[in-house]
Amino acid sequence: MPTPPELDPERYEIRVSRRRGFRQAYVREGTGGVPLVCVHGWPETKRIYWRVIDPLVEAGFEVIVPDLRGFGDSEVAPDGFGDTFADSLDLYSLVHD
Repeated sequence: MPTPPELDPERYEIRVSRRRGFRQAYVREGTGGVPLVCVHGWPETKRIYWRVIDPLVEAGFEVIVPDLRGFGDSEVAPDGFGDTFADSLDLYSLVHD
């Protein structure tokens, strides 16, 4: 069975940030709109948001969808932290990238 177009893993450009000392993968669509960060839970990845990115962009948001440390296409950070505080700093850096 073919993959539905809305679930195609190559549907969006995967960007990479290294601002926090590791490779963090994310999608950013709708540049210039009101920033909206969609954060996956454990053990998910950014791809759980594939179906909602376009509708959110059409609603006027700049949608930022990262893979958290050690998930999906992101590396485990060299500082060894994988807690909420570290994730929040990573997310802040993506919004202000």
